[in-house]
Amino acid sequence: MTISFRLIDNFDRFPTGIGGDIVYNELIPWCEKQGVYLSQYGNHAGKDSMIKLPEYMKAKQTHTLFKIEHIQRAFSLIPQYLKRTSNPSENSLTLKREIEGRQKEPIFAGDFIAAMLMSGFSARLTHDGAPRINCWFNADVI
Repeated sequence: MTISFRLIDNFDRFPTGIGGDIVYNELIPWCEKQGVYLSQYGNHAGKDSMIKLPEYMKAKQTHTLFKIEHIQRAFSLIPQYLKRTSNPSENSLTLKREIEGRQKEPIFAGDFIAAMLMSGFSARLTHDGAPRINCWFNADVI
C-alpha cells in the first residue's frame, strides 16, 4: 500500500501550536484511515511496533505521540538532502540515517516519516504484505 499526504508548505516555520494542530487534527486521523498508527517511533500497525495500540491511543489523546519541534526540524532538513523519485523504494531508516550522519544529530524515525509525508513524498508502509515500523519513500539522497 502506497500513501501520500498533502504538502504543507513552510511547516517548519509555523508556531508549534499550529504545527501540532496540523499533526493531531489532520495527519494522524488521515494516517489512521490508511491503517497507519504513527508516533515519533514509527508505524505501530506492524508486528515490530514499539508500543501497543492502547498506549498509542492514550498518547494520541494527550498529544504526546510527537514533539512538534522535532518534526519541524526534520521537515527543514529534507529539501537540503533528499530529492523526489518516481517509486517508493528507499527505506525511511536509510534516508533518516543519511541526514543524521550529515547533521550529527539524531532524528526519531516517526518524526522523519511525518515530515516526509508533509513534504509531499509518497510512502509504502508494507513489506512482503505486512505493515512495518519503517516505510519506503519515493526519495533519494542528493
